[in-house]
Amino acid sequence: MARRALRAALFAFLVACRAPSVDAAITTGTVTPASLLAGAQGDVTVSISSDATLDVGAAIVVAFPVGFQLSTTSTTVSVAGSTSTSLSLSSITTTSATATIGSQAIPSGDVFTFVLSNVLNPAASTTGAFTLETQTSSGTTIDTKSDVPGVTLTSTTLATASVVPDSLDAGVVGTATVALTPGVQLPIGSQIVVTFPTEFAVSSTALSSVSNLHASSTLTLVSSTVVQVTVAGTAVAAGTSVSFKVNNVRNPGATTTGTFSVVTTDSSANMYESKTDIAAVTLSSTTLATASVVPDSLDAGVVGTATVALTPGRPKV
Repeated sequence: MARRALRAALFAFLVACRAPSVDAAITTGTVTPASLLAGAQGDVTVSISSDATLDVGAAIVVAFPVGFQLSTTSTTVSVAGSTSTSLSLSSITTTSATATIGSQAIPSGDVFTFVLSNVLNPAASTTGAFTLETQTSSGTTIDTKSDVPGVTLTSTTLATASVVPDSLDAGVVGTATVALTPGVQLPIGSQIVVTFPTEFAVSSTALSSVSNLHASSTLTLVSSTVVQVTVAGTAVAAGTSVSFKVNNVRNPGATTTGTFSVVTTDSSANMYESKTDIAAVTLSSTTLATASVVPDSLDAGVVGTATVALTPGRPKV
């Protein structure tokens, strides 16, 4: 009888001390970027609570939805609040981070908060869900929570942008210079969309005089007033002054045009920044270099024909 009681007590002790069950649940989880602006780069705060104790050596994995980018070289992890628990990044990719507990277990039921730095937001959109996963020190999954609510990101105004035809003569076909300073990083595959006023006729096929944009970046003619430049080769860092020329831009007749616009987007046309009130330009007529009107007969009183001859100015610059 005593032996049976001892065996039962030992069993109860072992149950109480056993490793957390792989069925132990993540009870709460949030992932919150410090900025909800499209393309912003900064801290992301993660809070998690589990009904299992997370021992030293256990890990918390944070997986981000499509569009977010972590830096494999500069993203760091830090513990928020007053706690003796420490974390270290044991694994990081551009879309996920694994933080390993280095000292003092996280008790079951406690809300534990930490911060990941240098995370790049996607373009304006409502993102997909985040995923949190807890793992034992051997890498066995304890629980996964794949429905952590996403966030809604909004676009902002492009602070500096201009579009100026290189000739302000009416009717000229030439180049136009586009300049902008994006306030956010433009990743490879993102786009710079330039819209001309309806008076212009644009048939651009090439970029020239490119500054701070990789040479492999390409131009696409979207319509008779819209061109799209796709960033290739190297991302454009926030705060970089970018400029380029587009060809085959036909000026309208003498007039003050409507406004231009420049918009930056991701590869799916979700917006980062926009400036839709870029100043109009005033185009002026020029003197016709050669023109004559001569009656075919110089006899007084004759009703007849007259020959008109002219040589229009340069079609291109």
